[in-house]
Amino acid sequence: MSKQDAVEQDQLILQSRYAMVEEAVIILMVILSLIGIAVMRFSPTEGYWYWVVITLVFGLCAMLIGFVQTRQGRHVVRDIWVEQSLLWFGVVLSLCGSLLLLQFEQLTDQNTGLVILLILSLATYIDGLRIGWRFALVGNFLGLAAVSIAYTEKFISLLFSIAAITIAITVVWQRRIAARQKKP
Repeated sequence: MSKQDAVEQDQLILQSRYAMVEEAVIILMVILSLIGIAVMRFSPTEGYWYWVVITLVFGLCAMLIGFVQTRQGRHVVRDIWVEQSLLWFGVVLSLCGSLLLLQFEQLTDQNTGLVILLILSLATYIDGLRIGWRFALVGNFLGLAAVSIAYTEKFISLLFSIAAITIAITVVWQRRIAARQKKP
């Protein structure tokens, strides 16, 4: 094996590890979303506070994925951090606005949770356009979750199905990409 082949092999291994980190983060985000939906279902007040905390967690997850991508050379560190910081700061401002609407009794507890979920959905989708399609897929999942909660009485089984499909697409697609990269 030549030195160049060894370097290419090391790069493939490193890319595989980075992809596994991204997969783990995405799966964690879907699981946390399902927990939030369950919390919101049983306690709307606790639900919207859960989504506020999860929004901060999702912002940190996005920055982690952005950092992983800068290590791969796909983005410049400063650019990705500035863009993501501005995006997630805007999200926090939107959350504050929705909580003010709740305080002024313009929204109910349940509606506030749905509004926060939609804000998180949009932010995750937009950030996914920049850092990767899987993150955008989670944003789509959150948007579908908000709509199904609002319009379907028995939404839990539907959301578990959508979550399973989201995770399956993420894992299977990444495996296909990795298999293609291994072929000469």
